Amino acid sequence: MRNTALAAEAALPAQPELQLLFARLNASRFGAEVPAYHIRYNPRMTSVAGRIVYKPAVIELSVPLLSAHPAHLENTLLHEM
Repeated sequence: MRNTALAAEAALPAQPELQLLFARLNASRFGAEVPAYHIRYNPRMTSVAGRIVYKPAVIELSVPLLSAHPAHLENTLLHEM
């Protein structure tokens, strides 16, 4: 099962690319007003595409759901921001 999660995650942008996407969206959509968040994938999330945790400042994205619908990644990240 872990190999399946890794294969699905490989189809999504890598961690550094997620942080760059966050920075780009923050600048273009929010005028860089959103505080810094660590963006990471969570392979166990299956009921929601994303969630935000304020302490520590983390946005988690669902590997199973976003692997099935990669076009939703940017909108999911924007929603969590």
